[in-house]
Amino acid sequence: MTTFPSSTLFPGPDVFAGVTSEIPNGYPSPGLFPGPTLFPAGTDTWTFTTPTQEVYVRLAPGTNLIGSYTCGLSVWRSAGTWGQGLAPSAELVASADRFYGGGRIHTLNVHERDDLIAGGYGAYIKEVS
Repeated sequence: MTTFPSSTLFPGPDVFAGVTSEIPNGYPSPGLFPGPTLFPAGTDTWTFTTPTQEVYVRLAPGTNLIGSYTCGLSVWRSAGTWGQGLAPSAELVASADRFYGGGRIHTLNVHERDDLIAGGYGAYIKEVS
């Protein structure tokens, strides 16, 4: 069994700062694969999984073969207005009041949870038990 700091497993804001996960057989554990829980019972913690969008691409030039895959949308709040998109600019990310990278599971406190619910993202929030 190998122990890694979680920041080496998940690029982006380190929502698990200071927490290390024991990784059996090299699998990360924060809700993605089986492993030890990172949240003690009875804590007021929620997770936010960003919305997704199906993306369609032509598989070969000059053909009608089309494939699709699912992408996580980034979600942000800027000047009190919520937005979402596949590839926000660096300027938008830097100027946002809140930013949640697409395709990730984010840990929330009660204030972040309430803000996301008010912004219409309540369906993507789950309480950690």
